[in-house]
Amino acid sequence: MSLKRTLLFMFIPAAVKKALLRELSEFTAYAFACAPPEIGELSYTEMLVRYAEFSREEAEKAIEKGDGIGEIKQRLYENARLLGQKFKARYRLNTLKDAFGMARAIFRILRIDFQGNPSGEIVVRRCFFSSRFSKEVCSIVSSFDEGLLAGLSGGAVLTSFERTADCSSCCRARFVFQDTPDRK
Repeated sequence: MSLKRTLLFMFIPAAVKKALLRELSEFTAYAFACAPPEIGELSYTEMLVRYAEFSREEAEKAIEKGDGIGEIKQRLYENARLLGQKFKARYRLNTLKDAFGMARAIFRILRIDFQGNPSGEIVVRRCFFSSRFSKEVCSIVSSFDEGLLAGLSGGAVLTSFERTADCSSCCRARFVFQDTPDRK
C-alpha cells in the first residue's frame, strides 16, 4: 500500500475534507439541477451541516414534485461513480481491501461509520445524516453511496439494502463484486 494512501486512511487534513465537500456539493447540485449551496468561508463542520441541509431540501422538493426521482438518483450514482473511479486511479486501488479502505476514509469525512468486508457486506453503525434525513430522502441520496462504491471497486453492484425504519441505527448493504475491465 502506498504511503500516501496509508496516511489518507489514517488522517484526513481539514483542507482535504473541505475540498471533498465542495466537490460533493457541486455533484449533488448537478443531480438536482440547481445551484450548489454557498459554503465558501464556512468551517468544515459548518460545511457538512450545510451540505446535509442542502441535500435534504433538494430531495424533499423532488419528493414533493413526485417526478424525476429516478433521473436524480441516476445522476447522483453516475457522479459518485466517476468520483470513485478518480480516487481508484489516483490512489492505485487494486484490491477490495483498498476500495473499502478508501470508502471508509471518504465516509469518515462525512461522519459516517462505514464498515465493509471482502465478501461485500457493509454495515453503517452511525451516520451524521440519519437525524437529518427521512427514510425517503435517504433512499434518494444513498444512490451516491452506491455509485461511489462502484467506482472505487471497479464494478460493485448493490444486490440488497436494509435501512432501519428511521435511519437512526444500523443500516446494512450487500455488494457483489463483478469482474469488469477496470477492475484488477
